[in-house]
Amino acid sequence: MKRIFTKLSLFAAMAAIVCSCGSMDDVYKEYVEDGPSVNVAKPDGVQILSGVGRVMLSLDKSSDPRVKGVTLYWDNRTESREFEIDSSVEKPEFVVEDVAEGSHIFEVICHDKTGERKSLPVTVTASSYGDTFISSIIPSGITTATVSSSGYCSFAIRHSSSYYYQYMEITYESKEGGTKTLQVAKGTNSVVLNDFSGESLTYKSYFLPEADCIDVMISDVDSFSDFTRPSITGDDKLMLDPWKGISDTYLFTSNWSPVEMTVEENDWLTTALEGNTISLKAKSMNGTGAERSVKITLTADEAVKEVTITQREIDSHIGTLYYENGEAVGIIITKDYDNPGQYKIISCKNGAMAWSKSSTTTNASGLDGMTGGVDNNEIIMAMEDYATNNYAVSWVKKNLGPEWHLPSFNEYMYDFFPAYNGTTWAASSTSYRKNCTAEEQERRGNMNDLILANGGSALYGSDTGTGTYHWTCCESDETHAWILRFGSRTYTQSGTKTNSYHVRGMKTVTIND
Repeated sequence: MKRIFTKLSLFAAMAAIVCSCGSMDDVYKEYVEDGPSVNVAKPDGVQILSGVGRVMLSLDKSSDPRVKGVTLYWDNRTESREFEIDSSVEKPEFVVEDVAEGSHIFEVICHDKTGERKSLPVTVTASSYGDTFISSIIPSGITTATVSSSGYCSFAIRHSSSYYYQYMEITYESKEGGTKTLQVAKGTNSVVLNDFSGESLTYKSYFLPEADCIDVMISDVDSFSDFTRPSITGDDKLMLDPWKGISDTYLFTSNWSPVEMTVEENDWLTTALEGNTISLKAKSMNGTGAERSVKITLTADEAVKEVTITQREIDSHIGTLYYENGEAVGIIITKDYDNPGQYKIISCKNGAMAWSKSSTTTNASGLDGMTGGVDNNEIIMAMEDYATNNYAVSWVKKNLGPEWHLPSFNEYMYDFFPAYNGTTWAASSTSYRKNCTAEEQERRGNMNDLILANGGSALYGSDTGTGTYHWTCCESDETHAWILRFGSRTYTQSGTKTNSYHVRGMKTVTIND
């Protein structure tokens, strides 16, 4: 900590504390030895203002023309200073240097030009500040700062908690040339500059020990260079499934706002940026026979992030028959891209029956009852009356095999339907097959023909048919389970458990090409 000595232009009134030592006779003896007439006037308006290693004495112009000087005593008169008084000055002021740190009792005595005639003393208590006090105060600091090449600089300030703290002064290089200095008042916790240049800035703190102190204390100059620059972080790529209408979100983080996005020209991907999220949606099925990609560029001032969005090609196995022991047992509907060689198939064969004999709840539903194909099947099979009460799941297990399961609602919607229609459910045509797009008609027709040719019932009976309802393993309530049909779009509703609808199985298989 160092100091500068700044004389304040306005000094607040300070109460004089008059102290006495010894008897009244001892105090006044030296001033009345030759009678009352020898005394000059007692000083009026006496103030002693604190400083760093010094004090300043001020007093009013004396009404006694004989007063020509003033003597200041302290530390039991072991220290003193004498000053001449200019009678033309209305408020004489005298700086007293080399005053030891601490609180002192000062005596102020006026005298004539000979020094023989003296006034009665006025005592005042004041302090001189030094290293001990300076070491107790904590300067302010800069905690974080973000800068950019454009000249933007935003930083957070930790102000000193010291009672004596006044303000912080920051100096930086300006893009306009030269340096600039900024004073930051306490209570202002953040500052934004728009013309910052360079790799660092400097700062110092100002302290005032007392309101009328003649010196302002200044901390050592410190510097800050640990800037955070604009950044964008996120994955370098994102993969989309091959179906029309497939959607996903790309998430990134940035310490900068705004983040701008540019998208490579293409005819298959829609994008929308909101906050730190990019919403993605494929406008068409990827039937090109190869992956297709679009490059997205995110910009946050000087930071640039490139992201590649790739839509997979339709796997050659999707929509084809799966054989076991030379028999076509199902149609391959989806590929597990996280587990190479893993696919799901749906059975060609089907049955038609009630979901269950009675309406007993199996707890295979709930708010998340759309999911959990294999898990829901296991819950149902664990019921005490499973063998006699539940027809749908038991038919799958008995007629297709223990590795098969009755599909969940979501497995039909998100695994089966895209392979059946070439689109997601949300992106599909809402009418009968006759009014669908040519691409949808072709895929629906191929799937239906494969099922019919391999021992199963049609998914739809005609181009204008609504299609047959299929049970899922998911309950909607105690007496109903979810059903779907595949004629006029995919239509869903809850069916009474004792009604008869189609039942098909689904399972995971491994294909080693």
